[in-house]
Amino acid sequence: MPAGKRRDTLIGTATNSTTNSTQLTPGTLHFFGFEGVTVLALAGFGSGFCFLEGGRRMTGIPMSITLSQLKRTVLYSEELGIDLAGKTDRQYFRWFLASMLFGGHISETIARNTYHAFEQHELMTPKKILSAGWDYLVFPVMREGGYVRYDGRKSDQILRDCRMLLDEYDGSLIRLHGMASDKHDLESRLLAFYGVGPVTANIFLRELRPHWRKADPEPLPSVTEKAIEMGLDLDAFNRKTITFTRIEAGLIRSRKEK
Repeated sequence: MPAGKRRDTLIGTATNSTTNSTQLTPGTLHFFGFEGVTVLALAGFGSGFCFLEGGRRMTGIPMSITLSQLKRTVLYSEELGIDLAGKTDRQYFRWFLASMLFGGHISETIARNTYHAFEQHELMTPKKILSAGWDYLVFPVMREGGYVRYDGRKSDQILRDCRMLLDEYDGSLIRLHGMASDKHDLESRLLAFYGVGPVTANIFLRELRPHWRKADPEPLPSVTEKAIEMGLDLDAFNRKTITFTRIEAGLIRSRKEK
């Protein structure tokens, strides 16, 4: 078998955690060549860690993540096709909706799929979601996304929060940010939404750091712990930069894949 072909087979083997003609030992480190790029992967674990390499999105589970890789981590908003750099209410609301889904007690895959279900049903504004109503959110939207166990509760939260956003901020998250006196007030305003706790608020605000002046939540304890484990001093980075945001996302992804 040609070397290039064998290396591509290994990539598929590692990312799918299955073995066909080539057996990999779980927990061992492997280097794979793909489209001229060397990728580091750990056999025996599911895929999920994403980083950018030469403009392409790569997925794998590195045994030892480097700072360089962390700086190229794909953001959760980018993974969903949400352009926060555009600084529009439309994109901000999409991210707010995604944050509520990711903040639930479900897997990232289900949250991601459910977000796409909202997208497919064109429920991307507070008014459209309210018009759809509770029954429609539970079925078919939540059901299609796999958000089954907490579908009624999460649907209720999303509807109540859409109503609050319209009533108190004219449906504008830009207005919410503008009305906040500082970062603490901004977090308090988000926590006032039904069902939005510290984790959901953190998810929403951390990727907005480079775009909203008052968005600067403290990194989650799990992020700080992972940074210490890697020997990274997070205080050495400017938290308002896209670089820090990518590092933080990379640390979160790596923690979830342990």
